[in-house]
Amino acid sequence: MVDDHAGSGVLTRGLFLKCSKCRAAGWYELSAVTTGFSCRRCRNHQPLTRERWLGTVEPVWHYELAEVVRSMLDNNGDLPIIAVHKFFPPPNRPEDDIEVAFEIEVFSHDEKKSETDIVVRDGTKLWLGEAITKAYLEQAGMKEAKRLIRVSEIARRLAATGVLMVSSTTFREASRNRATSTFSSYWPVLHIEENLQTMP
Repeated sequence: MVDDHAGSGVLTRGLFLKCSKCRAAGWYELSAVTTGFSCRRCRNHQPLTRERWLGTVEPVWHYELAEVVRSMLDNNGDLPIIAVHKFFPPPNRPEDDIEVAFEIEVFSHDEKKSETDIVVRDGTKLWLGEAITKAYLEQAGMKEAKRLIRVSEIARRLAATGVLMVSSTTFREASRNRATSTFSSYWPVLHIEENLQTMP
């Protein structure tokens, strides 16, 4: 798995080294290390020795996570990914494909803009979704009702099969009731997923 992620740019392989002069320790990517390295703090160039890689017999690989992935995890970007993975299993046949997009902007004819967290085409079926880390879509009841109506309007105009409402916690009863009331007809279908475990 590490080799796969390193090959795709998610992880960058490097060494954790300590300067002999200013004693600053830090991670260095391989392109910054040859038979020696220059300290990031004091710029002292020094040979690569056992003392510099903190005493192990041979240097130990350390990895840096790509900034875009770190930022995604810091902002709970894994939540919609986990939701899609849980709700849409891999297709059994190659011709049954699935396409997924996140954070799609939708504009009305009057230039009103909305953002849809999850968009999934599962064969001929389209699903839209909202993914949050709170117990509600909006704290104020009236604002939440308007947001749900907006999602419902978008789903109907796009002839979506259903709408996912996803949270990493349990939805409050009022939010659940507003959602089920908004999507009370047979189409589009409402599916609620709660307590999805995200990265710590």
